[in-house]
Amino acid sequence: MSLRSPSENEPEWIELFTGDSDVAVIYWLTAARKLTCRNDALQKGWSRFAYAAEIECMRRGLPMPGIPEA
Repeated sequence: MSLRSPSENEPEWIELFTGDSDVAVIYWLTAARKLTCRNDALQKGWSRFAYAAEIECMRRGLPMPGIPEA
């Protein structure tokens, strides 16, 4: 699994969570956000993974943990 930026390869980001249920995508987003606080987050790609999960949540119209709904 590669975590390139969306501008480099948008379809890859969409395929990253294709087989996952909505609950799994929200779980991945929550877990990735927690991991972005680690010192090695940039090196391991957790920030990009969290961003990809956020994009997928928006694409599916899912609520994002930690962000109140309007």
